[in-house]
Amino acid sequence: MKRGRNEEAMVRRPIAGQGLSSGFGIEILQIDDERVVWRWSYEKEERTSKLDETKEAFRTGRVWRRLADFERVR
Repeated sequence: MKRGRNEEAMVRRPIAGQGLSSGFGIEILQIDDERVVWRWSYEKEERTSKLDETKEAFRTGRVWRRLADFERVR
């Protein structure tokens, strides 16, 4: 599928990231009190996950990711 210029312009820059393997990782786009907006580094689709009760981790699929393991980008 071919994307138009408007769709490309709407891709947000990550605020934090975590590398998992060569060229593959997770990018955090936004964090608020209850949720994290994130995406896989090779995708443009944004995903949303709730923070756990400690506000220190969120799920990507079946895996819990700790916010402390991510490096700030900006």
